[in-house]
Amino acid sequence: SHAVSLSAEDWLELRLVDGSGRCLGRVEILHQGAWGTVCDDLWDLSEAEVVCRQLGCGQAVSGPGKAHFGPGTGDIFLDNLQCSGVEHNLGQCVHLGWSEHNCGHHEDASVICSGILSLLSQ
Repeated sequence: SHAVSLSAEDWLELRLVDGSGRCLGRVEILHQGAWGTVCDDLWDLSEAEVVCRQLGCGQAVSGPGKAHFGPGTGDIFLDNLQCSGVEHNLGQCVHLGWSEHNCGHHEDASVICSGILSLLSQ
């Protein structure tokens, strides 16, 4: 398996679903017109940090795996995602390649961002 680095132009469209607000939930990525999930292999705060930053949701509080917000459907697009934590977009991180994975939806990655706290305190 070889790591593929997407160029900076490859902006990944992201959304967080099945959480109680915009800044927490299962990570889903738009690819070729369909939404899919990310496997939790190697998923930790570094990747969660990038997702939270990209979505304008503050800093990462945690990056739970194992389908913390429930399993997704459709394709599992990315696996072994590795970010340094300073990227502005998940598309700048390396991964195995599109749809290259050894995962099931029970391993879908999620994030909880600090932005949820500021929304609650308003």
